[in-house]
Amino acid sequence: MTTRATRTAARVMPANGATPRPRRLTKAQIRELERELRRERAQLERTLATAEGAATPLMDRRSGFQALPDTDGGLPALLESRTLGRHETLVAALRRLEAGTYGRCLGCDELIPFGRLSVMPEATHCISCGGRG
Repeated sequence: MTTRATRTAARVMPANGATPRPRRLTKAQIRELERELRRERAQLERTLATAEGAATPLMDRRSGFQALPDTDGGLPALLESRTLGRHETLVAALRRLEAGTYGRCLGCDELIPFGRLSVMPEATHCISCGGRG
């Protein structure tokens, strides 16, 4: 008796045992990933707009980003910097989505599997080319 997982694996696993090529993202998958990217971007924007410890908010809704303070702010400044970096990564992923290049590896131009994008929707590289990016 075979399970559904076994039947599914048999359909997508090439007969020669090679690693299966990822399928194109469906419209539903793209919508799901876009929703997640936008949700996380909005959350980061709220965090940046109300950043504690900053003399001024790091992001103003009208004018966009403001520079980080010049002084060494220690851990709060580091966290704010990482938050800004994460925000930029999400915005870049949304731009790729709008351009129609989202879900393609920037290294080899192969499709990035949906499973990887569902865990890391901002991924720019497949596992072979970039691992974490």
